[in-house]
Amino acid sequence: MVSETRLTDPPAKAVLDALEGAFRALAEAEVARIRHTQISLTRAAKRTASEPEGVVQWAAIGAGAQVLLAWWTAISGQRHVRIVARAIPRDQDYLQNESKLGTRPAVWHVFPERVYRRRVGKTNDLIAVCACGAVGTEKALGWAGPCCGPCADFADDHGEQARAPALFGANEPCYAVSASACGSRVLTQSARALTVRDATGVPLFALPYERERLALPGPSPALSPCGRYLAHSDPAAGRFRVFDLSTQPAAESRQFAEVSAFAFHPTGALYLVTGGGLLVCEQPLARPVGTKFALAVSGGPIAFSTNGARVALRTEGYVHLFEMDGTPLARVPLPASQVFGQRPPPGAVPHVALSADGSQVAVALAYAVAVHHVVTGERRFYDGKLDGSATGAAFDASGKWLFVSRYDGSLVAHPTDTFAPERTVVLRWSLGPLRATAAFGDSLVTACDEGAKVWPVAQLLRGV
Repeated sequence: MVSETRLTDPPAKAVLDALEGAFRALAEAEVARIRHTQISLTRAAKRTASEPEGVVQWAAIGAGAQVLLAWWTAISGQRHVRIVARAIPRDQDYLQNESKLGTRPAVWHVFPERVYRRRVGKTNDLIAVCACGAVGTEKALGWAGPCCGPCADFADDHGEQARAPALFGANEPCYAVSASACGSRVLTQSARALTVRDATGVPLFALPYERERLALPGPSPALSPCGRYLAHSDPAAGRFRVFDLSTQPAAESRQFAEVSAFAFHPTGALYLVTGGGLLVCEQPLARPVGTKFALAVSGGPIAFSTNGARVALRTEGYVHLFEMDGTPLARVPLPASQVFGQRPPPGAVPHVALSADGSQVAVALAYAVAVHHVVTGERRFYDGKLDGSATGAAFDASGKWLFVSRYDGSLVAHPTDTFAPERTVVLRWSLGPLRATAAFGDSLVTACDEGAKVWPVAQLLRGV
């Protein structure tokens, strides 16, 4: 994103000035010029004063640039306007697709971080989520823009309160995401850098790459449960590193050149897959203290139950389940896609999640997802015809919901008591595909083209 302007109850002249500023910002950033006329800008600015809501875009189709104007009027009569100027890479051409733009209401374009679509069965709802925890339709909440009606009234009387962001925005797509278990920090990975932010969005640590990486091979970076340590594997540079973010500058430990998978245990210990075994570093900056499992592991992922009692490891076409003392449990196969012509690409890594108590394991790969009992290996649920390729899987803390993120931009919540299709919830919208998923307190955070999107799933599923 090159520039963003938000206005409240602006006159048409203020909107026109902001539009002209957006086009200047694109020119100064040396982004492709968009053909437009002063008349078109003036007409659009006047519409914001005469029409309750609308969306207008100016785009250089194929050249990679867009200016988007969106406005929406709250029930209170207050009018909110947002103007965005974007540089659009070739793989984000969907941003200029008029039909896709038209499927999303003006209120989403104005407040994309707080407005979601929720589909249950045949019911489609437009849901707003306030930072105070209120969730519901625009009318039910008296939606006032960035917050619900009561919060807006409180802000008028006492001043606006600081709020945690619902979007950790970035100027480039996010390819991987991790979060501390306590919900205090978020890690994002782009083609240029790793960035760690606190829960308010303030950057705490950045690790630029020596060169831009459009393809991101190898395991995703990870934060420790308390957010103190960052583990990162860089196959291009041939090294694996751990950073202690509590020091200034961050202390660094270089450990192995060949680490095919790694994960932090809920206790904070760091586990590594290297040399055909699972090694443990009880102090993340220290070298491994020994082999935990002597197993022909083929490269991850590693997944732990939240209670820390069980672990899942991949070996070839299976996921093996163990107690943490090494006692073997079940072995479950990777799910096969049933979408014609759609097979997992070579080297595709499955997404594995254990429920909090370690009783269930979910495995998602390409266009398929399956859930098994950990002890017996019995399959409880299978879907081999997902609408979009799976990019992540996670259970909620209660074990009542399994979340699967997909490349088509949807986050699907499956009820684990029955997995009944009529009770399955499909959540949207993000900007572009969802590329990765991580638990973030009682929410989820996903990697997408706008940065890291927060999905307050506890509120979004309330009453479902």
